[in-house]
Order: sequence, then C-alpha cells, then structure tokens
Amino acid sequence: MGSTSGKIAYQVLPGLRAYTAKAVSLSMTKQIAMEGGKHVSRCNTISPGLVLTNQTRDFINMPEWFAPMKAKLMLGRVGVPEDIAPLAVYLASDESTWVNGATLQSTVAPRLVTAYPVNGDSCGDQRQRPQRG
Repeated sequence: MGSTSGKIAYQVLPGLRAYTAKAVSLSMTKQIAMEGGKHVSRCNTISPGLVLTNQTRDFINMPEWFAPMKAKLMLGRVGVPEDIAPLAVYLASDESTWVNGATLQSTVAPRLVTAYPVNGDSCGDQRQRPQRG
C-alpha cells in the first residue's frame, strides 16, 4: 500500500521540527513504558503548554507573536516552571506507581494549535502558513 502523502517528508517545513521532536518523544515514552513495564520500570512524559523561561521570554514579550495566543489561554497567563514541578514530583513519587506510558498535559490553552493550518483552520487557529521565498 502506498500514499502520496509521504512526499511531505521530503519537504522543508520551517517550525515543523519542534512538532516532530514532540511526536518522537511521545512515541518513545509509550515504547519504553511497554518494554520496561515487565522490569517494573516506568516511563512517562510531561507535556507542558507555553511556559515562561529565558528561552521563551522574548517571544512572549512580542505582542504580534503573543497576542493571538494569549486570547486562547483559559487562565489568562502562560505557565511558569513552578507550575510544572509538582507534576514531576508526582511522577517520581510512590503515588504514581500505576502510571506508566502516560503523557501529563500541563497547559492553560483550550485546544491544540498546529504550526500550519490545514484549509485555513487548525483547531481554530486562523494564522496563515508562512510563504516560502
């Protein structure tokens, strides 16, 4: 069986690598959890939304970048590392011994937003795909 959709793998799509890396991380979490379970070894992932860090501060301070995203934040703010830390503590504790292969989503956004809208709309995100020169 074949598909012409596979040709997208050979196209350069700026920004897509972040989503590819996340997909690999989630897939590896499941695989490691399945293989390690018989050895009582667990593997889980924390998948935060936008968190204020030194790496994201400049973007968050750019109104043209952050304003469309801010309008979708259910709590009206981005996360901070202190919002994520309790999830890591939980996963490292004895309280989570039955949690394996899970992805804990820590986000204040109401829906996923993809980098490139399909047919002009990606889960409500109305931004247009950047034009390539």
